[in-house]
Parts: sequence; C-alpha cells; structure tokens
Amino acid sequence: MPNVKEIIEKADVAVSDLTSDGGKLNPTQSDEFYRGVISEPTILNEIRTVQMPSDKYNIDKVNFGSRMWRAAPSAGTTLPADDRYRPTFDQLQLDVNEIMCELQIPYDVLEDNIERGTLQQTFMQMAQRRTAIDLEEFVINADTSSSDAFLALTDGALQLPDHTYDGSAITAIDKTVWKAAMQTMPEKYLGRLADMRFYMSKHNEIEYRDALSQVTADQGYTYYTERPSLYGWGVPVRACANMPSDTILFTFPENIILGLHRDVTIETEKDIRRRMLVVVMTCRIDTLMEEPDAAVKITNLDV
Repeated sequence: MPNVKEIIEKADVAVSDLTSDGGKLNPTQSDEFYRGVISEPTILNEIRTVQMPSDKYNIDKVNFGSRMWRAAPSAGTTLPADDRYRPTFDQLQLDVNEIMCELQIPYDVLEDNIERGTLQQTFMQMAQRRTAIDLEEFVINADTSSSDAFLALTDGALQLPDHTYDGSAITAIDKTVWKAAMQTMPEKYLGRLADMRFYMSKHNEIEYRDALSQVTADQGYTYYTERPSLYGWGVPVRACANMPSDTILFTFPENIILGLHRDVTIETEKDIRRRMLVVVMTCRIDTLMEEPDAAVKITNLDV
C-alpha cells in the first residue's frame, strides 16, 4: 500500500494530467467536460448552450415576426416597395463572468481511487455533476440584485421575460395555471406549443401529479405510480430542482442561452493539516434570453 506522500504525488500527477498549458483543459477535454455537464438531468439538457471561443461572443438574431407573403402582382410587375419583406436583424452578446470552485478530496478517497486507477474519472464525474446543478441554479435564478455574489453576476431566466402573470389567486397546479400562462403569451408564439415548456419546481410537479391523480381512479393512479410524462394543454412540463416553488416559467427551451468559455483551469495544492488534496477550478460563463417577448413568468404561487 502506498504511503501518504506517494498517494498525494500520484493524485497530483493524475489531476495535473487533465490539463495542459497553464493548468487548462485541452480542447478535447474541455468538450468532454461540458458534454458531461450538459448530459446531467437538469435544465441544461434542453436549453441552448454555446461554447465561447472568447470572452465576448455575438449571437445573430433574425426575426420573421410578421406576415411575409403577399398576393402576387400581375406578370412583369414587381412587388411595391412597402410589400417587400424586411426581416429584422439584431445581435445578442454573451459577456463572460469568471467563477471558481474549490474541491477538497480526503487522502483516503484518493487512495481508494488511485488503487483502482479511477481517480481522473471519479474527479471529473464529481465535478460535472456538481457543475450541472450549480449552472442550472445560475441560469434560472441569477439576479443582479441578489445578495448572493454568484447569482448577482447577471440576470437569469426568471428576470428576463417580458410578460408576468400574478398567480397569487391560483389555488392549485392544474389547468388554471396553463390557461393563465397561454393567455398571457403573445398569440404569435402559440402555434408551436409542443416546442415550448413549462418549467417548475419539484414541489409543483408533485402538486400537479396529485391533481391529475384525482381525474379518475384508473387513469389518475398512473400519475403517482408509473410516472408518465407530464403535459399542460399539450405543452411538456419539466421539473427543475432549482426552480422556486412560487414561480413557473413558460417559454421555448432554446430561448434560454448559456454561454460557456472553452478555457477551464484546474490547479492543485496539498492541505497537510486536514489531510486533503485541494483542487481549484475556474471557468467563465454567461446567460441570457434570446427573445424575452416569448417568455411568461407566473409569480406569487402559494399552493
């Protein structure tokens, strides 16, 4: 069995092998890390994620928001100037914010994983799982007025919708919620209901399943035993661990954008008093909403 010094040396080498220049993951490792993060069961599975090659990244936005077609004029005549369609062009800019984390790995955990030869895999899996949860929280709850420095870096999905419905009078998570959200959403977006999502808390998912279970004895029973997929008037319903229970978000998944800079750094040091290897990771992120007009937030729920 290796001694403590050998364990730390091997662990330091194993973690250092993950990085190349200046402690950065190489492009392949960075891609694998982010794929692992996005594959975790969070809202990141569905929203639009962008790997940014630089600190600022422009996203082109083209809007075909009004009727494009016109009645054809007689042969040999062009459309009048006022009838020629002009889509609107705009740009959104992701502008990264630096974040960091510190992982402390006890010597006995290092020893067990070194003996099995799985330290790198174990470390990356741990980092990916926790990163996915934290980034979901950031995407949903970021708010520049927050007292939490991490969440105060920018505004997230719950701060950006153009439309808000006060749900203080709603007494159950049922068809009343979906109706309120749809009637608040601009009608031009409702033709793609199957592409939209209701994002809500785990608590509200339970409340909705409970409401559905009371429909009929046989049909309702499946909603708390077999856990079929949930829909609200044709719109898929998704539960998010970091969504507050007093709020529901109605929008297109791709309307929410998370920017992730390719450069991820990993550095290590020993904490000999507490018998731990300290691993510090840094990366840069940003989030925004492409079309705030295509998002509705239901607030003040108390069910």
